[in-house]
This record gives sequence, C-alpha cells and structure tokens, in this order.
Amino acid sequence: MGFANRPTFRQLEYLLALSELGHFGKAARRCSVSQPALSSQIQKLEEIMGVPLFERGSKGVCLTSAGKEACRRAGPILQEIRELQEALCSFQDPRKGVLRLGVIPTIAPYLLPPALPKLKSCFENLHLEIREDKTGHLLEALHAGELDLCLLALDLEMDFGDLRELSLFYDPFLCLLPKGHPLASHPRIREKDLKAEEFLLLEEGHCLRDQALQLCEGIGVGDLPDLRASSLITLVQMVGMGNGLTLIPQMAIAREIRKEDPVVLRPFEGGGFGRKIGLVYRPGSPRKAFYKELVEIFQMDRKGDE
Repeated sequence: MGFANRPTFRQLEYLLALSELGHFGKAARRCSVSQPALSSQIQKLEEIMGVPLFERGSKGVCLTSAGKEACRRAGPILQEIRELQEALCSFQDPRKGVLRLGVIPTIAPYLLPPALPKLKSCFENLHLEIREDKTGHLLEALHAGELDLCLLALDLEMDFGDLRELSLFYDPFLCLLPKGHPLASHPRIREKDLKAEEFLLLEEGHCLRDQALQLCEGIGVGDLPDLRASSLITLVQMVGMGNGLTLIPQMAIAREIRKEDPVVLRPFEGGGFGRKIGLVYRPGSPRKAFYKELVEIFQMDRKGDE
C-alpha cells in the first residue's frame, strides 16, 4: 500500500463517528460536513482498505468485523495525532487554539454564562468547544483524548484513574420543600428530620443523583419514590406539586427557582452537605499551567456572584 492509498485522518474520524452514531446524517452533523461528503469518504476508505467496513440498512448502519477492527485501531491513532497537535500548539501559546471543555448539566447553565465572557476577554485567541454531558460520558471522552478538560463535581465515589484535579470552590446543597410542608417552618433541616421523607432524584447518570443517594444512605432514609427527573427545573416543578423534597445546589437557585414557585428553601443544620466543583485533565497535558489560570478566573467570577 503506497502513501497515496493510505487512509486520511479525516476519514478515520468519519469512521469513528459513524460507528458510534450508526447514522450517516448524525455522523455528518457531528463532523460538520455534508452527508454526501461523509458518505463519499467512507466509501473511499472502504476502497482503500479493500473490505466493507459497514453494513447498510434501511434503519442505519452497523460495523462489519473488519469495521470493528478498524475502529479499534483508529481510536488510539487519532488520539496520538490530537495530542501531537495540542503539544505543538502549546509550544506557541497554550492560550491559543481550540480548548475542548466538557461540563455536566448541573453546572453548565449556572457557571458558564457569567464565566464565558470573562474567558473571552482574557483569552481572545482561545476558541472554546463545549460539550455538556453526564459525568461518566465526559470522563470517557477525556480519557480518549476527545476532550481536553472537564468541569465536574469532584467528590464522587468514581474512579478518576490517573486524571489530575484542580479544585474551584464548594457548592452547598439546600433542601427544597413544597410550601405547607411540615419542615417548611424549620429554619434549618436536621438529618433526623429527613428519615421519614421521600427524596426526588435526577435520572441515572447524573452526579447530583449519586450525591443525593449518599445523603439518603447516611441519614437512613427508607424506600425512595419511583420518580426520576431529567433536569433540575423538573425537580423544582415536582416539588412544587407536592410530590416530595429534594436537594438543590446553591449555584442553581437564582436560575431555577422563581418567587412565585410554591416551594421553600432551607439550609441544612451544620452546612455539611454540598459538592466540590473543579477541573479534571490528563496528567500529560502540556496546558497544565494554563489550566491553573482558568481556575483563578472561575474563582474570581464565583466571588463576584456571592
């Protein structure tokens, strides 16, 4: 196989996107190309390899055995190329170029809107690509080299592997109750007050759900209701309808709770419930020093809101 007939890096990116999404249109949108362009490049890749990589069907595509092997080998190759590009770019200036940031849904809408203008002002040549997803998916993408940095809740019983952490600040939890609830008259909520109460939780995969479950286990709360919400605003609405109580991070209160909502906020006695917000990155990243600058900006912005 001569150099003229070797796969391009773009073709390998298309291969992985199509293998993950199983749909030409969705893969093309992720790769920011037209569907005919992506389809043509996949066909050329199959011609170069000499074997079909996908089985086409009316409901989408699936990998052939050869396609699975190609994807297994293409992933590490592309990661090496991304790290090479990142390393060379950082020699010029780590504050320039693309920074791929992953953020969980229970942080993104509250911390990013005030922080992004400040980041743009401080780093004019930095282009942020933001991906909002659940913690597990973001960590997978970070390990795979698809993301450079993640903004997460750090105090989870989750294996971060060899990733490095930079702490930003502590975000306390408050108890959200419906108006008229027996505990609404209490200035602070004690652990023993919650033993007979029912917690409303986010759906599987959200770190805030895991933190609420840790609290429930610690205080001896019994069976939990079979109610799951996809977002914090849904939790607020469910509490307002009298379906139970929940935890809400302090950073989310100003955005998610209105004065007219039939809910009451109460702090926990002792203030011991909350989460540590921080950044997570790969230990070999050449932008480590720059990430510490980002910490200062996020902390500065947070202090300005308090």
